[in-house]
Order: sequence, then C-alpha cells, then structure tokens
Amino acid sequence: MNALAWLLTYALPLALVAFGTVNQGDDDPWRFSMFVLAPIVAIGTTILLLNRATIQRFRWMGIFHVFTIILAIQILPHYWTRVTFQRDHIGAGFDSSYIGAFTPAWWHFLWAPVMTALTLSVSLLAVFSFATRSEQAASPGSASGL
Repeated sequence: MNALAWLLTYALPLALVAFGTVNQGDDDPWRFSMFVLAPIVAIGTTILLLNRATIQRFRWMGIFHVFTIILAIQILPHYWTRVTFQRDHIGAGFDSSYIGAFTPAWWHFLWAPVMTALTLSVSLLAVFSFATRSEQAASPGSASGL
C-alpha cells in the first residue's frame, strides 16, 4: 500500500508544472492541477500518514521528491507574488506578460498555497520515512543495537 501511496504523490511535479497558452484567459491546466492532481497527491499523502509504522519499507521512493522541491522553489514564488498576493489571473504566475490581462477566477489565489502545502507535506513525509528508520536502528532494543 505504501508503494502505491508514493506513486500517487508522484503526481505533484505534474501539478506544479501546470501551464498553458492562456488563450482568452484559459486556466484549464491549472484547474486540472488544482482539482484533479492535487486531490490525488493528498490521497497518497494521507495513506502514507496513516501507515507511518511501515513507511520506511518504501522510503527510497520518497527520494524522487528532491526534484519536486527544486521544481517548487523555481515555480511557486511567481504564483505567490503575482497570483496569491496581488490577486491576478493564474496565467500571470506563468508569464509576467499576463499581469492584468484577464480577470482571475475565485480559486486562482489558492493555487500556490495548496501546491506549497502539498510540497511541504510530501517532503516532510519523505524525511520522516528516513528519520523513522534511523531512530529504530539506534534504539537499544533493536537487533542492530544488541
């Protein structure tokens, strides 16, 4: 079950790179990212959180998210400033030439916070999966501590 959950979290980079041509204010790639891919990642994260006792078994699958963090660091700041804080259209986060070009939808300002929360939760679970393993190996009652 943990392997499937990690695979579900692999949708996060796809959600982060949502961008399109923004023809006539089209926000379909971000809508798909927010309302389809983000829930898939949230389900995977929830499954991992509920199976914390066995998360270290497939912890190597979380290493992939180092690239997710790098991607998020490159992409999310523009969305935070232009879309979340300045309340512009989601296309403005993708390309500064769209600043003020279209009227934003009600959910546009939520995209960056949702993607940031998902990135942080998946990243923390990946770190936790390694920390859990090392703590168990260092405990006095473990087989390696005898």
